Amino acid sequence: MTAAQNFDQALPAALAVLKQRFPAVSPLTTIVRDAFGLLTVVLPDSALAEASDWDELADRLDAELGRYSPGVRRVLLRTSDLIDEDAICASSDRIRLPDQTNTWLLDRLQTNQDWLRRPLSASPPLPTAIAFSIKGGVGRTTALALWAWHLARQGKKVVVVDLDLEAPGLAGVLLDEDRMPDFGVVDWLIETLSGDADSFPLSECLGECALAESTPGRIRVLPAFGKRTKNYINKLGRVFMPVFSNDDEARLPGFAERLQRLLVQIKRLDDTPDAVL
Repeated sequence: MTAAQNFDQALPAALAVLKQRFPAVSPLTTIVRDAFGLLTVVLPDSALAEASDWDELADRLDAELGRYSPGVRRVLLRTSDLIDEDAICASSDRIRLPDQTNTWLLDRLQTNQDWLRRPLSASPPLPTAIAFSIKGGVGRTTALALWAWHLARQGKKVVVVDLDLEAPGLAGVLLDEDRMPDFGVVDWLIETLSGDADSFPLSECLGECALAESTPGRIRVLPAFGKRTKNYINKLGRVFMPVFSNDDEARLPGFAERLQRLLVQIKRLDDTPDAVL
């Protein structure tokens, strides 16, 4: 075999080595890929009987991974080598690799893998709808604006949240300049990185939409940023960051957990909304 020459070749190379060493049934395996793409294979202490077997497998992995190996001393670890076994082998960020029974991948990204997780709850605190697309310019902003107006005409109270943080546009459609709030969702997300969702008043991030004043309903807009928002780019680079927490149920809460807290805060608003878009 030829040593892996690029990122895409590294993981298949490691799996091929493990398959040759464990052709029948593989032990419970966790492969950790760091922020640079380097791979470390973690096996149970009982996976190999002799120290020489560990050395041989480490040498083989190091050779096949090439520049995607962290070095022969770190490319293969026993679970007993880990400071916190559960943080690796029971992490909520692990994903089972396709066509693998006992092999998991833990990707050490700059953000945690919220998009791969199961929903945090069976149902949101409030009726919630999301407009999602991997391509811009498909009409999400227009659709949500029209939907919010339609619901307001039916007497519904709606909160519209702009989570298109890299290309925000809802405020430009639904809020006049003089109705822009002081702050926006990016400010709320940053200020709640500490885990204290009550530390930053959500009321300072909401603007009233004039479009709904002629309807029996109400539209409040939570824009990406507000009139007093500063350092937007610096904040944007941090909003998806996971943080440590003393909460045993969420040791590394990230973007998904904070969005769930945001929905809880919206539910607690005076004049509780009927829906969140």
